[in-house]
Amino acid sequence: MTTKQEKRTDPISKVVEAAPSLQVVGDGIAVAASSQRVLKHYGILNNFYSRALKDMGVMQHRRYSTGEIVSARDMSSHIQQYGYASFILSRRGYLRFLFEEAEKRSVQFQFGTPAETVEDNSTRPVLILKNGDRIQADIIVGADGVKSVVRKFMYPDINVSSDQNCYRASISLSKVLDDPQTAPLGSSLDFWMGPQHLVIAGPSSDEDQYSIALYHPGDTGTARDWKKPGDLVHMRDTFKDFAPPMRKVLDIVDSAVVWKVVEVPPLPSWVSKGGKVVIIGDAAHGMTPYQGQGAAMGVEDGAALAETLERATSAADIKRVLPAFEKIRKPRAELIASASAMLGKMWQMSDGEAQQQRDERMKAMPIWDAKSWDGSHVDDVPGSMRDPTYQTWVMGHDTAGFTNRQLDKLLA
Repeated sequence: MTTKQEKRTDPISKVVEAAPSLQVVGDGIAVAASSQRVLKHYGILNNFYSRALKDMGVMQHRRYSTGEIVSARDMSSHIQQYGYASFILSRRGYLRFLFEEAEKRSVQFQFGTPAETVEDNSTRPVLILKNGDRIQADIIVGADGVKSVVRKFMYPDINVSSDQNCYRASISLSKVLDDPQTAPLGSSLDFWMGPQHLVIAGPSSDEDQYSIALYHPGDTGTARDWKKPGDLVHMRDTFKDFAPPMRKVLDIVDSAVVWKVVEVPPLPSWVSKGGKVVIIGDAAHGMTPYQGQGAAMGVEDGAALAETLERATSAADIKRVLPAFEKIRKPRAELIASASAMLGKMWQMSDGEAQQQRDERMKAMPIWDAKSWDGSHVDDVPGSMRDPTYQTWVMGHDTAGFTNRQLDKLLA
């Protein structure tokens, strides 16, 4: 959660964090072309590359029971098609990178201070902490995830849950590579597609880490609890019908967490009625992880908001520009969230004719292919994920450039 306070010199940005220190829950994060354009715009892309030592390599979709490869895509081709390779960074590495870059820019971090609620009924909004302290600011940005306190202030009746769960685990990549049965899995990102079950697993770009996410129905996870220990016996039994190499990988796992896969429904607005509080990232549009775009949408939101706030002539002018930010970002995030949910269903089809047709389509057109793209920026929001411009609209997006072009129109 971020507050921004204006003084006579440069504005002061403060991040108020509930956790007592920089903490990581989860596994790898996809950092593809659109995110890297943001990093380049702010002059930190080379610092990112110093951590991301190898790109994603090959992305494959497999049949769950046999390991047969349905679709394969060399993601290194993204350099030619989108201008950037794709990476899977450890969540720890990516969070540390962003934290260090923010510190370099004098962003203040206040850990161990969970928020209680927000007030936005006066000239300056107030963040109220659980300890009773009050922080007044020119703007409050709720980047506080699907459990968002700020969103609850704006929409107290919205709850998030689902019947989808995910075991998440990380093991040493070296252990995967040392076993002849699992070694072929150590150089690719694999989607193991099964009936109502899906495994996404692959190596990270920056550590000796092999991340595994195992999606399944039921009630093993608890909504809003990201640290619930996973039952390894149940985990292995749940995926006992998967091919021997994946079962062998699961035998290596010595600990896991399990959580609910939740979505935030489309909201009427991301901006409070008072006009000085805004939610971004998962707080505004928490989405399923099947498209690997959740973190990217948060990065894009942050960049678009920064560009928008640059247009405010004073603290009082923030209220004028925030609706433009929402108008620019909301349609993009909501379509990508919808597409992600659709992909989750598609990749977890029951065996049968529809599944066979899906496999044939995937063989004919691997995901994220852009052979026909001429490099022109796709400004217009596609009608759906099936629109021929959709993939290039996602991957070829230039957040800063597009945002500023739209701001020129909206704030004229």
